[in-house]
Amino acid sequence: MKLLLRICFLTVTLAASVAAQGTFSVIFDDDLISSVYRDASYGFASSGDYLKLMNTDKMPLDAVHRYSGTMSAVLEYDHMSGGNWEMFLASNGWQTRDFSGYDSLVFFVNAPAPIPGVELPKVGLEEATTNAKTPLVDMGSYVTLDGDTNSWQRVAIPFSAFEPFGGFSPASVKTVRFTANGLTSGTRTLWIDLLAAVRITGGPSTPPPLSTDRLLDTLQYAAFAYFWNEANLATGLVKDRSSQGAPASIAAVGFGLSALTIGVDRAWVTRESASDRVLTTLRTFWEKPQGTSVSGMIGYKGWFYHFLDMNTGVRTWNSELSSIDTGLLLAGILDAQMYFNGSDSTESLIRSLADSIYNRVDWVWMANSGSTLSMGWFPENGGSFLGARWIGYNEAMILYILGMGATENALRGSAWGAWTSGYQWKSYAGYDHVAYPALFTHQYSQCWVDFRNIDDAYMRGRGITYFENSRRATLANRAYCITNPGGRAGYGPDIWGLTACDGPTEYRERGAPFGYDDGTIAPTASISSIAFTPNESIQAAHAMYERYGEELFGPYGFRDAFNVGANWFATDYLGIDEGPIIIMIENHLRQTVWNRFMEHPVVIAGLAAAGFQTITALAEGGGSVPQAFSLSQNYPNPFNSTTIIEFRIPHAAHVSLQVYDVLGREVGSLVEEVLPSGRYTRNWNASGLPSGVYYYRLDAASYRETKKMIFLQ
Repeated sequence: MKLLLRICFLTVTLAASVAAQGTFSVIFDDDLISSVYRDASYGFASSGDYLKLMNTDKMPLDAVHRYSGTMSAVLEYDHMSGGNWEMFLASNGWQTRDFSGYDSLVFFVNAPAPIPGVELPKVGLEEATTNAKTPLVDMGSYVTLDGDTNSWQRVAIPFSAFEPFGGFSPASVKTVRFTANGLTSGTRTLWIDLLAAVRITGGPSTPPPLSTDRLLDTLQYAAFAYFWNEANLATGLVKDRSSQGAPASIAAVGFGLSALTIGVDRAWVTRESASDRVLTTLRTFWEKPQGTSVSGMIGYKGWFYHFLDMNTGVRTWNSELSSIDTGLLLAGILDAQMYFNGSDSTESLIRSLADSIYNRVDWVWMANSGSTLSMGWFPENGGSFLGARWIGYNEAMILYILGMGATENALRGSAWGAWTSGYQWKSYAGYDHVAYPALFTHQYSQCWVDFRNIDDAYMRGRGITYFENSRRATLANRAYCITNPGGRAGYGPDIWGLTACDGPTEYRERGAPFGYDDGTIAPTASISSIAFTPNESIQAAHAMYERYGEELFGPYGFRDAFNVGANWFATDYLGIDEGPIIIMIENHLRQTVWNRFMEHPVVIAGLAAAGFQTITALAEGGGSVPQAFSLSQNYPNPFNSTTIIEFRIPHAAHVSLQVYDVLGREVGSLVEEVLPSGRYTRNWNASGLPSGVYYYRLDAASYRETKKMIFLQ
């Protein structure tokens, strides 16, 4: 078998047991020169040994398979009697590193099959000034590989193991050296990730700090990896959670379909591979049987069961025919339909199957003679609907929009009014909003629907949008954690976020304010709110990553939840956590999912049927007083002719909002006046200007912020 050695070069995920007090020195980072081979590397093989090289003597790179970061290095080798191979890896630009003050070389390893320790490579260090080399150390003495591809093992080799140093100086390290060890019975496969010099001694430790860009990139890739790895190749179904034997969750499948599109855009997977996976998934939902039998069915009346067997694709766990989970699945299907717009047979069939699956849904049947939708249906005893209905604010906005946009068996026009009739307008810490305590209810629909510049009759009456409502609800959730009325351990301005999640004793809905709180925080609650509260959410992501390390963070990013007071950390990753994390970070950074989904004819029709209108001007100063100055990213971006810029000011001030070209010339003046506190939007029309990059700058009191936008004609 092949030995494939992957070494990642990103400063991430050096877990709590790796770097004490944040004391570390990363040896390798993402390659700055090439995306296909490691420029700062040198390798060779001799006398019959095999070593895969690129560009004559360079270590290949791989942007898909990795523990974290954006690249990994690939080493394939086979060691024969009398042969030898070596690979030397250096920092970018062949920079030397000072390892003085550190006590260990640390990295992570994994393999697709068990590897005998004797066949793992030897490891050593090389000094820069004289090229002196340390003695070689057997990697196999520090790790046992069981072939479980979901379980990465940490290797920590103390620098004392490389002694006697002789002429080698740890103050001037040039490379880490990997060489042949025992004879291999064929070419073997191993992955290695995250090499760093660390100081382990000194007790409990924290991982190294990351830049925000690196942290967000890592979180997105980790979530993508969940959907790519935790799917069944034959059915395309995605596991509800990472634990062994977990069934598929159709909601996780929906999130995963959108995650695949992000993976293509970020070059983590090829478009061909992603489209093949999407087609497999859609075929499962179209071809598996539907009917009233209690077993052997994937769904009924176009709706689907909440949990499906990963292998057979039919109902499991006696789960309900779930309306909301079907809605989340359909959102992902329609998003994939918009993304895969190519003319080849695979992408054409994706679009055709998406239409077939969506048009088969009988929305009127799930309304069960009412104006609103039932939460579900069970097939037992001839079939019966759940008594609970989707009325009042929660995650089901997406469900009604899709149902009201249907061309067949669509929901009646009165459905939206019946839904909003259950809204509860409340206030906490000065944040007036339509309340629901668990933050997932504010995130799920807005993973796909961009509510920033549209409103319905209810929100028009309140002078805000659903996006603004979710911002306020998120800040109220955070304010509760800061106030911490229950005295929960760990809560504060940078550790917050209550939502549905696992806990020390059970999975249940948690939320604040006005909800259940047992001291359990879910990282997805704060991180998936990044589009609403970017500063607060990013602060929370940094704090959780740096404070709790590998107790909370692993191959798929943040685990589901933790409770400091109970000294409990979840072991599972959940698909319905991972999905909002990758999608909402994408919407915050690039708005690709929002922009695409809002152009779908079903979404346009559904929003119109629900009475949504585009906002041309917000009520100046309307709503609660902003807590700070802020300038939002323009929408849409990139844009064609017209875009919208939003800003907030917490108190009266002279405000200047100007637009500049790349040469710094002013090309537009949107505001130049004293304004009272409030939230404002301004439209900017770039007609008559050339396509390209433009900048807009807000000056108010002592606050100044500049953002970039792209005009494409």
